[in-house]
Amino acid sequence: MAVALMSFCAGCYARMTTSSTISEDDAEQAEVVDQPADAGTSVMSTSENKPMSPPDASPPTEYISNEAILALLPDQSYRQAGFRRLNESPFPSIVAPGKDIVLWVTADAYAAYAAVSTERPGSGVHVPTGTTIVREVFNAGKLETITVMKKLEPGAFALGGDWFYLATDAEGQVRTDAASGAPSIGLSENCGTCHLRRSRDDYLFGIPPGYLDERE
Repeated sequence: MAVALMSFCAGCYARMTTSSTISEDDAEQAEVVDQPADAGTSVMSTSENKPMSPPDASPPTEYISNEAILALLPDQSYRQAGFRRLNESPFPSIVAPGKDIVLWVTADAYAAYAAVSTERPGSGVHVPTGTTIVREVFNAGKLETITVMKKLEPGAFALGGDWFYLATDAEGQVRTDAASGAPSIGLSENCGTCHLRRSRDDYLFGIPPGYLDERE
């Protein structure tokens, strides 16, 4: 199934809605918004601080089954076999006070993700194609939002590090943009630009110190 290039990210989530209004506190994008920007570096810079031009953001014609991803969400099947929880306890959201984050990843990508430091970018890790990261956003202990990142084939979406992005409510219903009515699922240009500053970490931001769940 083909999905059009989307433009949604932390700031845009304030305009997203389902049947009810979503507040600015729901502006939760797949993991990037809960980590601080790298100190002293530009979003569009390499480690040598040389300007970087955005790569081609053109999406492929067909690249992923939306249904396969959405099927993980209604019954939280990502909490079962095949996935590992990344943080032992919820960590607080930086951009939305009072919100807490729990991350899950397909098991074969756990070690690579665990090697990414929130404080020292440049791990050089690469997660396997097909890796799925699920990010749960809790408000007062209640699951409120789910965001997903899915690693695509190399070259599928260069601007976003070949990641697919998705945002749903707690029941797995895709969020929609309040202004355009477009579903919040696909190749997000804004999300890709945010993640670009962590291109040397496979566009990932890691787990804050002290939160990594090392249990098997």
